[in-house]
Amino acid sequence: MTFKAKGKLLNNRFLVLAESGSGHVIVIDEPLALGGSNLGPNPVETLLAALAGCALAVVSEFAASVGVEVTEANAEVEGTLDLNGFRGRPGVRAGLQKINLKVVVKSPSADERISKFKELIESRCPVDDTLKHGTNVNLEVIKST
Repeated sequence: MTFKAKGKLLNNRFLVLAESGSGHVIVIDEPLALGGSNLGPNPVETLLAALAGCALAVVSEFAASVGVEVTEANAEVEGTLDLNGFRGRPGVRAGLQKINLKVVVKSPSADERISKFKELIESRCPVDDTLKHGTNVNLEVIKST
C-alpha cells in the first residue's frame, strides 16, 4: 500500500497547505516566535501528532486480540529539538534528538494485559518504526517553468 501527501507554500512565510492522498487538508505553520503566523501546527508538531495517532490506532486495532477492553486511550508525545541544526550550525543535527511517547489506557483489564501494548506499538506502528529505523528519503528538487 502506498500513501501520499503534497504541500503548497502559500504567500505567507512558513504557511503550508498540505493535503493527504485521501483528500484531508492540514494547515502547517510556524509559531509567531519563529517567524510564522501560528495558523496551524508546525511540521515537527505534525510529525509528533502522527506518532500519537499511529500508537492509538494500534491500541484500537489490537485491543481485542490481547484481551483488553479499552474504555479510553490517550497519547502524549514530546520531542526535543535544537534549532541550531535547522539554522545550519555544523555538528548539530537538524532533526529531533529525542522523542518521548506516553500512551495511557483506561481499562478494567489486568495490568499485564495493558503492558502488551508497548510491544505492539513498537512492532506494529508504522510511524514509530519509520522514526526508529531511519527510512531513506529520496529528495528531488526541480525548477518549475
